[in-house]
Amino acid sequence: MAEYNNIYASLSNFLQGFIGTLPYNVVFYDFDQFVTLDALPFENILGMRGFTVDSGPITMDVKVMFTVTTVDDTSMFDHRDILDQLFTLCQPTQKIPYLDATSGLILGNFIVGGGTTILPVHRSPARTFQNMIVNLHGDRKPAL
Repeated sequence: MAEYNNIYASLSNFLQGFIGTLPYNVVFYDFDQFVTLDALPFENILGMRGFTVDSGPITMDVKVMFTVTTVDDTSMFDHRDILDQLFTLCQPTQKIPYLDATSGLILGNFIVGGGTTILPVHRSPARTFQNMIVNLHGDRKPAL
C-alpha cells in the first residue's frame, strides 16, 4: 500500500495549491530535508516539517506541522498574513483532498479536526519561523 506516499502527496499538493493563491513570492519546501539555516533558499517558504500517521482499520489520523518562514520581513506583515490565511484553511471541518500519489486521483478527504495550534515564532537574523500543528481525520481508503 502507498498510504504514506498518498498522505505526503496530499499535504504537499494542499500547500502548493495554497501558495498559488498568495500575493507573495513563496516556495514549497520539505523541512524534513532541512539541515542548517544556510541550506534553506533565501526565499519565503511554506512547507511541512514531518507528520505522524495513526492508521486504524476504518480511519486514519494524521498530525502535520506546517512551517512558515519569511525573509526581509522585519515587521512580519507577510509572515502573519500567510499564517493567518493558512490558519483559516485549517479550522475544524475544513477538507483537504486525500490523493493517490501516482495518479493524482482523489481517494477521499481529510477533515481538519480540533486542536489546530500555532506555535510561538522563532527569529534568526535573516528570517522568521513559525509552525502550525494540524490534526486531520480521514476514512481509510485503499491505495490504487
